[in-house]
Amino acid sequence: MMPKVTDVYFPAGVRDRIIGRDIDEDMVLRALTADADAGDAEPMISGEWLDAGRPDVWVLAQDPISGRYLQIGFVLEKGNVARCYHAMTMRECDRRRFRTRR
Repeated sequence: MMPKVTDVYFPAGVRDRIIGRDIDEDMVLRALTADADAGDAEPMISGEWLDAGRPDVWVLAQDPISGRYLQIGFVLEKGNVARCYHAMTMRECDRRRFRTRR
């Protein structure tokens, strides 16, 4: 089940790398909160595991505004804030899997 996310931030160590891929926090937040009832592609969890007591979550998602398919890795912190440590354009094989599931 997709965790509820209310905000997203990139930690300093990965911020420049993710922004260098033309991905910003707003794009990731829109992708993680896409609403199937509004006709958006609902995010799909592709992996999840516990790290230091907090679940790391890997998600395949699409930004409903730009249409970009994203592969996102994050840890859900207090207050449903996602510390996003990985975001990049989805690989083609993952894109096919994401579209098939939709």
